[in-house]
Amino acid sequence: MDYFYVGYGNPTGLQDVSTTVSYKKDKFSAKLVHHAFLAAADVYDDTDKMDSSLGMELDFTLGYKLAKDITFSAGYSQMFASETMEVIKGGDKGEHNSWTWIMFTIKPKLFSHTVNK
Repeated sequence: MDYFYVGYGNPTGLQDVSTTVSYKKDKFSAKLVHHAFLAAADVYDDTDKMDSSLGMELDFTLGYKLAKDITFSAGYSQMFASETMEVIKGGDKGEHNSWTWIMFTIKPKLFSHTVNK
């Protein structure tokens, strides 16, 4: 989701602890990634020290190879923010925050150079 890339200017830093489970068979692939986001420095709400957890994200991706040079992929990500995330970025941690995407990847081989001996 790149939730922290754009507009994440807080000086706390970011730790991303992730775990991946993947499966691939023939033309089909699936992947599930769990991210635990943590502030790398202390976060305070006025004078109260907050928990370092910013929340977690689940990313689910499916892929299918349609042809030699063509792959179809689709994915879904959902962020589950914490109270500490509210302090840093604002907003409401209870709001639904997800992202869905589809993609066709075409990688044709346009030029080939062979050397004859």
